[in-house]
Amino acid sequence: MTFKCVVFDASGTIFDDLYVVWQANASAYAALGFASFETLAEFRKKFKLPVPEFHEANGIPPNLIKQMDEKFREV
Repeated sequence: MTFKCVVFDASGTIFDDLYVVWQANASAYAALGFASFETLAEFRKKFKLPVPEFHEANGIPPNLIKQMDEKFREV
């Protein structure tokens, strides 16, 4: 058997980046004028995949999901 590719799930598997994800989301929410999670514990409790559903569940209108994702990645 020959492998052409190996894929690793780094985020949350190889390293714990929850704090960084929380901070980036907080910055993105603030940039678009939305309240964010006050604590890491609150963010951890509510975070879910897929991310667009997470944002919608937290009051981000569907028409701003793409912009929210772009701002998150910028941060």
